[in-house]
Amino acid sequence: MMNSVEEDKESETFIQHSVLFDIPARLQWENNNGYCGETSIQAFGLYYGAWISQKLVRDINHGEYLLQKLSTDDRRNPTNTLTVLHFTYDEWDWKNSSQPQFYDYCSWIKRSIIQGYPVMFVAYLLYMHDELYDHIMPAIGIRYRDKNKYDPNDVLVYFNLYHQRLIERK
Repeated sequence: MMNSVEEDKESETFIQHSVLFDIPARLQWENNNGYCGETSIQAFGLYYGAWISQKLVRDINHGEYLLQKLSTDDRRNPTNTLTVLHFTYDEWDWKNSSQPQFYDYCSWIKRSIIQGYPVMFVAYLLYMHDELYDHIMPAIGIRYRDKNKYDPNDVLVYFNLYHQRLIERK
């Protein structure tokens, strides 16, 4: 893990902190966009020194890796899959979070990365229309000023699994 502190270009009074994990960009298997969760887990496994194939993740999970079960009879179990693969994890408590969740969710992502943990997060894509979310991506870094609260100037560093380059977004 690489931490650095650099002077903020926009203000003389703020210091910007950066956390960036040494996790290279990866590409998901092209199979109807269905391997994003598996590829994120694979990237995190490599960061911790373990090769985990995307197929192994899918086999352990009994199907496509999503961040939660879709129903009570869904055989897929993402938290069990992480446990079987010996990951330590903290799951976002989306069921009990107040609405709107955006600020708390962004703060949770920031806090997790600052504490040394990469994060899988979800997004909607323009060309897809799933009800819950369209895509899982790995967040591997953040630039921030205040570690204790949401700041719209925070910059999340991630890769989208479609291109082998880092993306930085506020």
